[in-house]
Amino acid sequence: ASEKFTNACYFQAETPRVLLEGSGIKQGSWSEVDGMSSGLVSLLTYGRRFLKPKRPAGHPEIEFREWQAYSVDAMFGAVNNTICEGMCGAPIVQCETGGVGGFFHLSDGLNCFTAHLDDLVAEGWQLA
Repeated sequence: ASEKFTNACYFQAETPRVLLEGSGIKQGSWSEVDGMSSGLVSLLTYGRRFLKPKRPAGHPEIEFREWQAYSVDAMFGAVNNTICEGMCGAPIVQCETGGVGGFFHLSDGLNCFTAHLDDLVAEGWQLA
């Protein structure tokens, strides 16, 4: 990374350029994530996971129209619990497009589960 910060440089990973909706994340695509002190970790998207929205304990069930979508990625690189905690919140950037499909937050050391950014888009964030 250069001495002077610019948005054109994102440590070792591909530079983020746009937000992606869940439909823009394809099986077999490669992404990268890089925390400030973790080093580069490569991710291969191999599936999707759909979960029923959670309700707080003690609250009644309510109707819902959409499942919460997550991408499931295999992780390659120096990965352990400390490194994964250090990457928490880092953008996951597709190698081909520079599109951000989500932010790193949950891993079991071999796989990464990433919430799609569709909720941000629904709240009014603009896609490029």
